[in-house]
Amino acid sequence: MMTTAFLNNPYFYSLALIGAMAMLPRARYTADRAAALTAEAAQHIKPNFAQRVCLFIPGICLFACIGMFGYVLGAMVLLMIYVAVFIVMIQLFKQP
Repeated sequence: MMTTAFLNNPYFYSLALIGAMAMLPRARYTADRAAALTAEAAQHIKPNFAQRVCLFIPGICLFACIGMFGYVLGAMVLLMIYVAVFIVMIQLFKQP
């Protein structure tokens, strides 16, 4: 049964914060590629180790939400939060 009990669990908010902040390096990489003037210039921008590793942390947080707490609805909410935060970060990094 999917309930909103996850909203009363402080660990849910910790998972949201950890996953959202882990996307910071990857959002920077995506914004840099989007800001490249040509497709050739964008292909020369490669992700570093932190930008590659940080991509997995939000997924681990999603699995922790389901596996440790059993919050399926909470994992779906986390996914929506992560996507929204990622889009906002990219837009903020693209500003001149």
